[in-house]
Amino acid sequence: MPSSIFPTPPQLPVAFTHCPESLLWITQEAIASSKKKFDHIALQSSATPTFAQGVLPLAFEENKLTNQGSLTGFYKYVAYSRELRDASIVADRLWIAYAREVTLREDLFKIVDGVYRKRRKSENLDFESQHYLSKKHAGLLRNGLGIRHQQSRKCFELLQNRIDHLSLQCSRNIREDCSGLWFTADELEGLSREALCRLRQGSKGTLNEGKYWLSFGTVNLNFALTYISNPDTRRRMYIGSESRCQKNIPMVEEITCLRAEAASLLGYENHIDFMTQDRMMTSKDIEVFLSDLQKQIYSRGEIDMARMRLLKRADLEARGLHPRKIDDRLYLWDDRYFSRLLKESRHYVNEALMAEYFPLEPTLKGLLALVKELFGIVFNEISPEFGGVLMEEAGQAPEALTWHEDVKVYAVYNEEVMGGNFLGYFYIDLLRREGKCDHPCNVTFQAGFDLPDGTRHYPSTALLTSFPPPTPYKPTLLRYHQLISLFHELGHGIHYLLGRTKYATTYGTSTSKDFVEIPSKMLENWCWDPSILSRLSCHYSHLSPEYHRSWRAEHPYLRDTEERAPWELLEKFVATRTCNLALTMQRQLHLSIFDRAIHHLGVSDLRKLKFGSLYNKIRKNVTGLLGPESERNGNYDWGCGHARFDHLFIGYDAGYYCYSVASVYATDIFETKFKRNPLDPEEGRRYRRLILEKGGSKPEMELLEEYLGRPPNGEAFSRALRC
Repeated sequence: MPSSIFPTPPQLPVAFTHCPESLLWITQEAIASSKKKFDHIALQSSATPTFAQGVLPLAFEENKLTNQGSLTGFYKYVAYSRELRDASIVADRLWIAYAREVTLREDLFKIVDGVYRKRRKSENLDFESQHYLSKKHAGLLRNGLGIRHQQSRKCFELLQNRIDHLSLQCSRNIREDCSGLWFTADELEGLSREALCRLRQGSKGTLNEGKYWLSFGTVNLNFALTYISNPDTRRRMYIGSESRCQKNIPMVEEITCLRAEAASLLGYENHIDFMTQDRMMTSKDIEVFLSDLQKQIYSRGEIDMARMRLLKRADLEARGLHPRKIDDRLYLWDDRYFSRLLKESRHYVNEALMAEYFPLEPTLKGLLALVKELFGIVFNEISPEFGGVLMEEAGQAPEALTWHEDVKVYAVYNEEVMGGNFLGYFYIDLLRREGKCDHPCNVTFQAGFDLPDGTRHYPSTALLTSFPPPTPYKPTLLRYHQLISLFHELGHGIHYLLGRTKYATTYGTSTSKDFVEIPSKMLENWCWDPSILSRLSCHYSHLSPEYHRSWRAEHPYLRDTEERAPWELLEKFVATRTCNLALTMQRQLHLSIFDRAIHHLGVSDLRKLKFGSLYNKIRKNVTGLLGPESERNGNYDWGCGHARFDHLFIGYDAGYYCYSVASVYATDIFETKFKRNPLDPEEGRRYRRLILEKGGSKPEMELLEEYLGRPPNGEAFSRALRC
């Protein structure tokens, strides 16, 4: 039950009772109803519509459609049933096609255009509504209504529908890929006993009896490349992963050509010029930013690479190789492994030991308490009993509260001194399971906005990760990169929950693409403060007698640990922050530069382009790491890493640079405002008020300048690189 301080939520949570048939029926019914509503709005609109009479009804219908489409599309991320995931994907296709149809309705555009043209003459709109109107008008023009020739407009619509269809298919192929390789235990040297126990083993009497299956999923792949000491195993895993999703190859090339063609119909030179019209940075800004960043990190990257080569030579010598036969050059499958060894050797840290102090459940509880202290919000977990009461009120069975028994649901409120009012629902689904997406993300399935009667519709958002489940002997322990991911995705969730705007399209994380990652990246900074880490830490042996006995059995000669992590250990980890920072940024730059390169070309140049070769060449030029081309006389036409570059299909096309921008600007914000006191409640609430609550209701660069008192810059990030 909620505490006595907070009332029952004013809005019931979503009931997760959908099946494949109902999901599609709901989608079809909602689309049919929406068409009638838009027809009615168009008929009722006068020749000289006002914002209140014409645009506001469109916004209210848009709010409702955002909710319906987000919910039916949510199941593809979390549903155990393949049929339900398939239905969710089909529903997505229907919604995307319908959204395209709506944006091309001339009668609705006339309403928006009429209000937009006379907005300064006769209507006194608040700033948020002015901004919404401007974005809506520009968006309709960019989505095809700026093309006056009807045949060209029809061509544009066909191009966009084809792009949407192919993008969904590519995303599905990546999400549902379950390929991998079989290895012996010796080939997996470096993985812990717990990690091996979690892997599937070959059945008796088969060729793979006694072997372990290592999938190419994000979690397993990163873990393998980081910890497996056998270089041949790492090589096979890397090349195997780079060679999957081959059926996406022709679709990626077709999508890119279609984007260039669509941009040309709208009068843009290329796709990136088209995409940056509603962002903080122009195409030229991006080019300069990426070039400057590459120059900044080059020298630091060279130093780290030289250190890693020494470690590789020592590693191969320890394996008995003659010094004259040692190849100490760094390959793509060496990067993560020797990056980890470099960090451990320079700072004497032990990631496995560090993870013992960050069991998932108490770490999450501590993290939510920190968020309360900083931003003034409270996460009240909804118990099964109270969840049953809420579902009964909704006319549903108690189990309809979530989509899986692992999911926790929180009713989120402002703390009492800030009014104690309800903010929304927050769902946390953290453990790995079949059918669920395997990469960390935050997905919103109910938007926040104003209803026509002036009341609020509250958001519902979900934090999804794929952490390994606990065992009877040990809880889920968070490696440091997993802890950072938890902070990052929670940052997205908080951004959405704290939204205070009127419209779904400007609420929370509904900002320009090159702003949306900044608040979540900013929250990662709290991972690098030893006082905060100390508060979050709790050695798992203190959680229960069973865990203590398990730990004691593994460490019979050690003294019992303290409950909190040793300060010395935390300081060592914090000191690793800038270690390998340049190498990490080089990985981002590779993808950002490739993304920009293919979306900066016209159709004729794209048709002659070898995408795979370009992808591999840019990676070699940016990172300096060798690949199979070193064995093929410089032939870069191997693998198809670009075909599983999923950001190209989920809205980050011509936008992957946003992650690098977020790293630079988030560092500036933290160093300027939070460095001295990371949990300063006054500054946290000011940041909440000026940044998080605003969503996309104002030009994002203006938000940053108002908060910082100046334009953001890269000086703090440059200092970090020099550390």
